[in-house]
Amino acid sequence: MGVHLVFFLHISSGPDDTNNVLALAFGVFVVGLVVLGSMLIIHNLNVNMMPGAGAT
Repeated sequence: MGVHLVFFLHISSGPDDTNNVLALAFGVFVVGLVVLGSMLIIHNLNVNMMPGAGAT
């Protein structure tokens, strides 16, 4: 994964690559937000749609 970041996406620690690093961080944040939000929604639906869960 590191090889892809450095050689194909040109992500390095130089001062000219600040925008690339910020774009990568924002992309990772958005993907994480979508995955965690989807997991929260799926869990909420699973809890609320279980048949007979509250009929005790």
